[in-house]
Amino acid sequence: VYETTEAAQLIGIGYATLYRWIRAGKLTPIRIAGRTLIPKSEVDRLKKEKNEQTAGGKPAA
Repeated sequence: VYETTEAAQLIGIGYATLYRWIRAGKLTPIRIAGRTLIPKSEVDRLKKEKNEQTAGGKPAA
């Protein structure tokens, strides 16, 4: 489980993009005691998607 800033950095996106994706339903966070955390499985999935899009010549975000 990662903090939002760490998750955004690992995925290679900005903090604002991470929250936009959460609002859009592109990723599912865990909310504990007022904190928003991102599961490792979500980070791994989004990193893979981003890498596939970049490799395919499409814009990453």
